[in-house]
Amino acid sequence: MEKSAKTPAFRPSDADYDERVRYVRESKKTDPDAYETYKNEIPQYARGEGDPETRQQYYPGWTQEDFKTLQEKLEEEDLM
Repeated sequence: MEKSAKTPAFRPSDADYDERVRYVRESKKTDPDAYETYKNEIPQYARGEGDPETRQQYYPGWTQEDFKTLQEKLEEEDLM
């Protein structure tokens, strides 16, 4: 059986990463619960773990490597 041609999966751009970092930075100041959720979820997703439904809902197409990149950017900003 031949594989069907698929459109390439969405991959986050630099602007997407910047937007996520900005959101986490703002959450740290204004929404501690959301910030704690980010601090817990992003490392899980970077390890290939975490809730797959939440991951698909908020990060469709993101790979484990994408989450590793996001985690690194958050660490650089002292947000992790």
